[in-house]
Amino acid sequence: MNFKKFSVYIIQSLKKDETQTGTKLYEELKIKSCINNEFKPQLVDIDTKKQLLYFLTNLKSDIVKLQIYPVLHIEIHGTNDYIGLVLKNEEFITWKEILDYFIEINIVLKNELFLFLAVCHGNSIISYIDIKKRAPFRGIIGISGEINNRTNLKAWTSFYDTLFRFYPEGDPFTNKMDFDKAFSLLNFAIPENQSKYKIIDSEFCFDQISSMDFEKPHLKSAINFEMVKVKNINSFYENKPIQTMKEDFKNDLKIQNIISKDKKGFFLMEDLQ
Repeated sequence: MNFKKFSVYIIQSLKKDETQTGTKLYEELKIKSCINNEFKPQLVDIDTKKQLLYFLTNLKSDIVKLQIYPVLHIEIHGTNDYIGLVLKNEEFITWKEILDYFIEINIVLKNELFLFLAVCHGNSIISYIDIKKRAPFRGIIGISGEINNRTNLKAWTSFYDTLFRFYPEGDPFTNKMDFDKAFSLLNFAIPENQSKYKIIDSEFCFDQISSMDFEKPHLKSAINFEMVKVKNINSFYENKPIQTMKEDFKNDLKIQNIISKDKKGFFLMEDLQ
């Protein structure tokens, strides 16, 4: 697909009494768009889960209709249990719920979707990827720990300022050297004693999941959450110990991942290139 424009969609869902970091970033990016005719930033302010899923559904068709290449920048709070996001109206949406929408968008883009997760514990999204399906993104910039709004805003402002300084015209996200400079300054703006952002691509995700370590804290938390949920909604498991359910679940995952290892090309959409 030939794209006429590229756009950073800043998806924001923050309470009114908080610093609207997404809005401030959008205002910065609007200035950049004045010197780059191929760039069109968008601010998407979300209140509810329904609105978020509606936006992602429509974005898929807009990519084709408007020939826009999107980068999704998410300014939403991550949950402390690593399972997803908490929205402005205090609704929760799990990574598992949202991943299928990312997959549909990424299929249209032939595995070229990038996510900038300005979200606490954003890297926990990896734990919920199903490698039997298509990849939900080409790559993410995410963080494993927590980060406050002030630091986050400073870091991402530095990232975009640097990116457009080196690449005032065209699509800066396709130029690796300039992108690396911007990413380096993104983390430079974060104090040394705080979590730093990482770039993670879909191939790394496949390799990690197909040989996953079930003792990692975020993965243990995800499994615990799933088992409690299953126990509550399925009477068959009512009298079955949680620990037994977890072991059965992990064994099933191990078998599925062994079977899925030869599906790497499908996951990475090599057949669509």
